[in-house]
Amino acid sequence: MENVRAEVDIEFDNTTTPGETIPSAEEVAATLREELANPYNTFSLTIDKDSIEGFVKNTATVAPTTAEAPTTPEALTTRRVTFRSAGEQFTADLLNSSSAGFISRASIIGITLEPRYRIAFTSFRTLTVVSFSNGSVFNNMDLGFVSSAVPNSSAIANVLVEAAPFITAFNIDISSIFVDGAQVSSGASHKMSLISASCLVVLSWLLANQE
Repeated sequence: MENVRAEVDIEFDNTTTPGETIPSAEEVAATLREELANPYNTFSLTIDKDSIEGFVKNTATVAPTTAEAPTTPEALTTRRVTFRSAGEQFTADLLNSSSAGFISRASIIGITLEPRYRIAFTSFRTLTVVSFSNGSVFNNMDLGFVSSAVPNSSAIANVLVEAAPFITAFNIDISSIFVDGAQVSSGASHKMSLISASCLVVLSWLLANQE
């Protein structure tokens, strides 16, 4: 096209390394003139090198990138929870944390119980099955809670009590639940005791009437 004037904006990063400077407008124009004078250039346009001029149109300030402040890790408190799976057979491979049996059982317990603890406590963070021991099967796991909001032992045990009737992958003996080594009495256990006591009263009354 004939007699077309083109304006081109060239931007430079305003941060430079030592020994570097941002070129002036005239230096930019001179670079283009030199390239036009090169007989081997591949330009597809005919440019009048005498018409090339450079000027500073605008200077933009780029805000420096600020590093994100490091996040402070949450302080967690670990509670050791143990429950007995009555009627299940303990096998020697459960003593080896690298065995297929250990990994499989630990995975099933984690997948089953972790969502229940997550729903029950907003402060819950982790569940790790650490070991198994003999006696049918005792399951030992560490629960991690945000230190500022650790639930009490009864509340932790109650999650297992409420889950017990609905779990088929393993058994939870609600009378054998321990938190940090102390056996925790559950509301369900008390309820069963009251029912048993009521039955005994009724049975005694029936026997007395028969006499």
